[in-house]
Amino acid sequence: MVMGNADLFRKKVFLFGAGAALDWGGPKTTCDGDKLTFLPDHLPPHEITNRVCCLTHMIRETGFLNKQKIPVAESIYSHLQQRGIPDELLNFETIISFVEELFSYYAGNISKGFSVHGEGKLPAWIKDLFSYITKPVGDGTHHYSFSIPGREFPNDYGVATDVPPEQKFLEYLFQDIISGIVGHVSNYSFWSGNHSEVVNETNAAINSAFTQWIKGFADAGDSVRMYTLNYDRIFKHLLVDAGIDVFEGFMNEDGEAEEPGLFAPDPKRIVSDKDPNVYYNLHGCVDWRVEDENVNGLSSYQYYLSSFPHIETSLAVVELEKGRKILLSNIVSGYQKVQRTYLSPIRQMLSSFDRDCLEADEIFLVGYSYGDEHINEIVRNAKKYNADIKLTLINPCFDDKKFMMDFILHWGRVNFRIYQNDGDDIVSEQFKVRAIRKRFGEYLQSVTATS
Repeated sequence: MVMGNADLFRKKVFLFGAGAALDWGGPKTTCDGDKLTFLPDHLPPHEITNRVCCLTHMIRETGFLNKQKIPVAESIYSHLQQRGIPDELLNFETIISFVEELFSYYAGNISKGFSVHGEGKLPAWIKDLFSYITKPVGDGTHHYSFSIPGREFPNDYGVATDVPPEQKFLEYLFQDIISGIVGHVSNYSFWSGNHSEVVNETNAAINSAFTQWIKGFADAGDSVRMYTLNYDRIFKHLLVDAGIDVFEGFMNEDGEAEEPGLFAPDPKRIVSDKDPNVYYNLHGCVDWRVEDENVNGLSSYQYYLSSFPHIETSLAVVELEKGRKILLSNIVSGYQKVQRTYLSPIRQMLSSFDRDCLEADEIFLVGYSYGDEHINEIVRNAKKYNADIKLTLINPCFDDKKFMMDFILHWGRVNFRIYQNDGDDIVSEQFKVRAIRKRFGEYLQSVTATS
């Protein structure tokens, strides 16, 4: 289904959060349990096994061990909890954020004390996180070998002596955590050639309902602008299989691979807004790769879309500002994610989301829990400067008070009662908001059954 210039169409904007993928076997961010548990298989013929209860428990109970043989992530979580950080703010991104800031400290980015989550100096317990072995290479003046008990990391040339071993340990820890996320997301979203974990008997009804739902907008002449905070591409694949053209920010549709199986981003096409139907991963994707050198071998970064999934994530150490290094991976997570959204092609994708929200006639927030302030700000401003936009929220855990405080009260003076009940939905007639307390799959099948 090929369409013309996007300017000819009304814009329907869709933002997919973690809750949007649950019916396809996607993981929760957090859960109510007190330890890592595994969920039942996602049913045959393509079983998704080893499904974790949530990413936070997976990160806490797997990966590198500290000197006391406790997972490093669990030690970080426990100490942050002891410092009084509320449980609702403690999740896998909090742990990643801590690792990133600790990396910044050892990479020499912080000149006056240690600033991880308000610490004034380096806490003694942090030193126990590091469990590694180093040995001199050659005369020991330029390089040293580095290893972690129970783990193998190929490094033919050793580590430069100006890189502290703690920094190298944290690089590998970060990569290990991100690889765990990549592996679990790939578990339910794998799609390569003729093999797909998404197209199966279990998902048949919701796959059909989703494509019918989106096709309904496209057939009505709407431009379908899809953005996801998840790390998968399942909705893009389903639409392409249904014959709906969708551009996702890379040259795999029109350009040759820059390297075998790797497609470079197309930021010029993203900002041109010539594609009516788009699907952009605002926080990265399991099918992305990041390289740490340019074609001339100079230290740099480049994101690619890969034609084949990678379980182990790639990693780059880049200097965004003079003397300030950060870690880049194909997954944009942690509370330093805003810094990474300044990089191409994510910067252009986020700019597209900003523009689309301002120009949309309707915005759908699906399974989104309002935890990303840079996203919230875009949605707030869209409604603030275009009062005619309709907002449809699809989330079984919709919090009317939180939404009121974070959004509605920023849009203008309330003239009458904010919410009215309309059947099972919650409606704000004044601000044109409808909140539907259903899981995404349930909503899709109900709306397509009546269409």
